[in-house]
Amino acid sequence: MKVLHVCSFYQPFGGAEKLLFSVLDLLEARGVENAVLAPASQMAGATGRRTEHFVDFLEYPFSRADLLTGIRHNTRLMTAVHRVIDSERPDVIHLHNQQNPFIYKACTDSGIPLVRNVHDPRLYCPTNWRLLPDESLCPHPFGRACITEGCVKPTAGNVKHLAAMA
Repeated sequence: MKVLHVCSFYQPFGGAEKLLFSVLDLLEARGVENAVLAPASQMAGATGRRTEHFVDFLEYPFSRADLLTGIRHNTRLMTAVHRVIDSERPDVIHLHNQQNPFIYKACTDSGIPLVRNVHDPRLYCPTNWRLLPDESLCPHPFGRACITEGCVKPTAGNVKHLAAMA
């Protein structure tokens, strides 16, 4: 079996990144062939332990560009992702912390089963760290508790969105 891992960082400096390397090591110890697709600017260098592909970016800074520029750059990114998928022909694609919808589109277009992990709470928690205002660990899923616990200010838009999620 071959797994293509798509990640935002390819260096073991934080918890989510260390988890990525642990997953790679555990899978390889069980005979799974891994390939990695990561941004060239967010890596410490090729490890040589597996097939590694590097592209200009994966998490495009949408807020720093106009719509047409974002679409143009992400269309190029999708082409690069398609090339990697076509060359690797993985059995599964594993997305680690990816938030770019163009990457999802490129991966789902392939028809290959897709697994997504969100290791980093900054991607889904309003406080970034899954901590309540009293600094205790939050036991709640994303939803209504984000308002009732005081993590999100109850604006009309937040209340409507979070109420629908719970």
